[in-house]
Amino acid sequence: MKPADIGGGVAKLELALKTLHTTLASVDQQWTDAARRDFQTMHLASVDPNVRNMREAVIRLADAVAAAERQCGDE
Repeated sequence: MKPADIGGGVAKLELALKTLHTTLASVDQQWTDAARRDFQTMHLASVDPNVRNMREAVIRLADAVAAAERQCGDE
Protein backbone atom coordinates (compact mmCIF):
# COMPACT_ATOMS: atom_id res chain seq x y z
CA MET A 1 0.00 0.00 0.00
CA LYS A 2 1.31 3.43 -0.90
CA PRO A 3 1.57 5.83 2.05
CA ALA A 4 -0.84 8.73 1.92
CA ASP A 5 0.67 12.03 0.80
CA ILE A 6 -1.04 14.25 3.33
CA GLY A 7 1.81 16.75 3.50
CA GLY A 8 1.17 17.85 -0.07
CA GLY A 9 -2.26 19.08 0.95
CA VAL A 10 -0.75 21.19 3.72
CA ALA A 11 1.66 22.77 1.26
CA LYS A 12 -1.18 23.60 -1.15
CA LEU A 13 -3.21 25.08 1.69
CA GLU A 14 -0.32 27.29 2.79
CA LEU A 15 0.33 28.40 -0.80
CA ALA A 16 -3.34 29.29 -1.25
CA LEU A 17 -3.27 31.34 1.96
CA LYS A 18 -0.13 33.16 0.81
CA THR A 19 -1.79 33.87 -2.56
CA LEU A 20 -4.86 35.22 -0.77
CA HIS A 21 -2.76 37.57 1.36
CA THR A 22 -0.79 38.75 -1.67
CA THR A 23 -3.98 39.43 -3.62
CA LEU A 24 -5.60 41.24 -0.71
CA ALA A 25 -2.52 43.40 -0.26
CA SER A 26 -2.73 44.45 -3.90
CA VAL A 27 -6.38 45.55 -3.62
CA ASP A 28 -6.27 47.10 -0.15
CA GLN A 29 -5.37 50.55 -1.45
CA GLN A 30 -8.25 50.63 -3.95
CA TRP A 31 -10.98 48.79 -2.08
CA THR A 32 -11.62 50.82 1.05
CA ASP A 33 -15.41 51.10 1.21
CA ALA A 34 -17.95 49.52 3.56
CA ALA A 35 -18.27 46.47 1.29
CA ARG A 36 -14.56 45.74 1.85
CA ARG A 37 -14.97 46.07 5.61
CA ASP A 38 -18.03 43.83 5.58
CA PHE A 39 -16.22 41.27 3.42
CA GLN A 40 -13.32 41.33 5.85
CA THR A 41 -15.60 40.81 8.83
CA MET A 42 -17.88 38.18 7.32
CA HIS A 43 -15.38 36.15 5.29
CA LEU A 44 -11.72 36.98 5.75
CA ALA A 45 -11.39 37.35 9.50
CA SER A 46 -11.84 33.63 10.06
CA VAL A 47 -9.58 32.43 7.23
CA ASP A 48 -6.23 32.55 9.06
CA PRO A 49 -7.44 30.81 12.24
CA ASN A 50 -9.33 28.21 10.19
CA VAL A 51 -6.32 27.47 8.01
CA ARG A 52 -4.09 27.22 11.09
CA ASN A 53 -6.55 24.78 12.69
CA MET A 54 -6.82 22.72 9.50
CA ARG A 55 -3.04 22.63 9.16
CA GLU A 56 -2.66 21.36 12.71
CA ALA A 57 -5.40 18.77 12.18
CA VAL A 58 -3.83 17.54 8.94
CA ILE A 59 -0.44 17.21 10.64
CA ARG A 60 -2.04 15.16 13.44
CA LEU A 61 -3.78 13.03 10.81
CA ALA A 62 -0.51 12.48 8.95
CA ASP A 63 1.13 11.39 12.20
CA ALA A 64 -1.74 8.98 12.90
CA VAL A 65 -1.59 7.53 9.37
CA ALA A 66 2.19 7.10 9.62
CA ALA A 67 1.80 5.34 12.97
CA ALA A 68 -0.90 3.05 11.53
CA GLU A 69 1.32 2.21 8.55
CA ARG A 70 4.19 1.33 10.89
CA GLN A 71 1.92 -0.84 13.00
CA CYS A 72 0.65 -2.63 9.92
CA GLY A 73 4.21 -3.34 8.81
CA ASP A 74 4.05 -1.30 5.59
CA GLU A 75 7.18 0.64 4.83
